[in-house]
Amino acid sequence: MAQARGGVPIRVEPGAPPHGSLDGVPATARIEYVSFGELDTRSVITGGTDALSAAGEAALRDLVEEPTLQTLFAAAREFAREADLLVPRVEAAIDDVRAAGGDACMAMLGETVVALGTGLSDAGYDPAVCRVHPGGSSLLSE
Repeated sequence: MAQARGGVPIRVEPGAPPHGSLDGVPATARIEYVSFGELDTRSVITGGTDALSAAGEAALRDLVEEPTLQTLFAAAREFAREADLLVPRVEAAIDDVRAAGGDACMAMLGETVVALGTGLSDAGYDPAVCRVHPGGSSLLSE
């Protein structure tokens, strides 16, 4: 969806266009991320998924109501906590970034922390860096 839409997409209803419903956060930003490892999706969604679903619905509601990067990161942090996805080193990195005055959350799904601006750098990490692209995917000619 991000490739088709660009920016920061919000999938309001499942399915690719024209079947689903898509909105987005109207923002571009410098993003830093650091990955500590993988998180097996099957282990997360095995068994009861009621808490996961409830946390996801609440996060989506918050984000649709106020579609900003700050709301996205706050909703992602709350979702990770409510769904019991946080592992200690991810939680510690998020806390480090926030203590340094930045904003961070866990990438879904994995032991990866994503921060706005220079949040991870400011907190002493050596992150990879990218940007949110507003236009989506495009073909480049040489």
